[in-house]
Amino acid sequence: MRARMLGAIFPNVPRTEAEQAAFDRAVDYQIWHDQEQQTDLPRGAKSVRIGHYSVEMRDDAEGDRLTARRLCGAAYGALLYAGLLYKGVERI
Repeated sequence: MRARMLGAIFPNVPRTEAEQAAFDRAVDYQIWHDQEQQTDLPRGAKSVRIGHYSVEMRDDAEGDRLTARRLCGAAYGALLYAGLLYKGVERI
């Protein structure tokens, strides 16, 4: 999850202790969120049918990649507050 989260905040990287702590919290929040969202469908399955009831999962063009849109609210807030989602001028 750390690598996926780094991809979500690219080109930023946590540099200070405060940024690293916020990043670590965001990783934990996202892991907890993803665990709650898991289904019993096998990986790669797109639909399930039980009798006349069926559910079809939508295709996600992003795949496994985390984006600001796919971050859970708690992770997004932790990263935003720490300034890790800002994609402006590069700090040197």
